[in-house]
Amino acid sequence: MDSPMVEEYDVGKTGQPVIVMFRNGLPVIYDGPANAYTMVDTLIRYKEPGVKELTDSDFEHLTQAASGATTGDWLVMFFTPSCQLCHRLTAALETVACKHRGRTNVARVNKETSGEKTGRRFELGLEDKPDIILFRHGRMYRYQVDKYDTESLSSFITGFYKNYPAQSIPLPKSPFDELVQLCVDYLKGNKEIKVGELKNYLEDYPLLMGSLLCVPVLLVVALLLFLRSEEEPKHREEEEEEESKKED
Repeated sequence: MDSPMVEEYDVGKTGQPVIVMFRNGLPVIYDGPANAYTMVDTLIRYKEPGVKELTDSDFEHLTQAASGATTGDWLVMFFTPSCQLCHRLTAALETVACKHRGRTNVARVNKETSGEKTGRRFELGLEDKPDIILFRHGRMYRYQVDKYDTESLSSFITGFYKNYPAQSIPLPKSPFDELVQLCVDYLKGNKEIKVGELKNYLEDYPLLMGSLLCVPVLLVVALLLFLRSEEEPKHREEEEEEESKKED
């Protein structure tokens, strides 16, 4: 009970025993009454993992966030690999996901790598802290509580979210809009990860990137053709003047 490992699995819970079940190394917390039969029944129901891993390629398809959440409510934690608190929330998220299975979906998005575009869509930075958002009925509610225990998270999705503003969900950006935003961010000085992102765009959208890279070349060619077209009449006028002088 006094072990510092308690905080590793049940953030914010100290001074009381914590029961953790590991399923292939994935922890889940028993948060029910001290009853043997209830405990066994609950842990059996928690046997299967509950948290889903979402990426840029499947976030909107699976959540249907912008279209009204036809796949149900989604509690999503956006994280970075270096965020220690995010890793410590693994057990709490699993517990909430298993407890509300069939009513609320729980997922994680790596906002630094595979979910970078989705994170930028919701204007999330890359700070080492969890960004938790509830997507419900075409609206999103940002988790702004400083507590990350299972009770607080469960309370948020079952009604406490109503205490926070219901924000509109931004539509997914097109590849062109993403590229423009990427260039703007790069020009603003955020260059640490932008080079890698540009490389990803080259791989994901070769035609778009090829077209954009050709634009400067086409502009130069067009300028040369324009200058040439301007010079040709002048050259003809000079030739005509020379011929008229010879005739005189």
